[in-house]
Amino acid sequence: MNWRRGATVGAVVAGGYLAAVFVATLVVIAITLSFASLFAGNDPEPFGNRAMEFAGFVLAGMVITFATALPGFLVVVWLSLSLRWNRWWRFALAGGIDAVVAIGLFNIFSGGASLVPVGLVLPTLPGGLAGGAIYWLVAGRFVDRVAGRQLP
Repeated sequence: MNWRRGATVGAVVAGGYLAAVFVATLVVIAITLSFASLFAGNDPEPFGNRAMEFAGFVLAGMVITFATALPGFLVVVWLSLSLRWNRWWRFALAGGIDAVVAIGLFNIFSGGASLVPVGLVLPTLPGGLAGGAIYWLVAGRFVDRVAGRQLP
């Protein structure tokens, strides 16, 4: 593989990872806010009009997700290239597993304290599944073609 093709594969993989991190973060935030609204009482707008706070949640979630999910993602990319994965469900399942690994890494890097609320453990799994599926949609199904390899 020449350097141009390698750079193209790297760009496709990086773009897919950014899309996966964005979608996984949005899914986790949406599920978390949905659970929070269940306990908001009769307030029709329990969170008010807080667009800047929401943007801050998304940005912070993306930074944390990007950093903690990257090691697992690199393993998934290596597996997908060496085993020639081309089915969406493999990437979705790997994304769910990577979400669990990312929670563990976050807990280790945060000093072992329980900084991740128990209520956040449940939404991260669907977020990881969605992120893995989006990675396949954006990049995973094209990597073999971009690398110049024949599909099995």
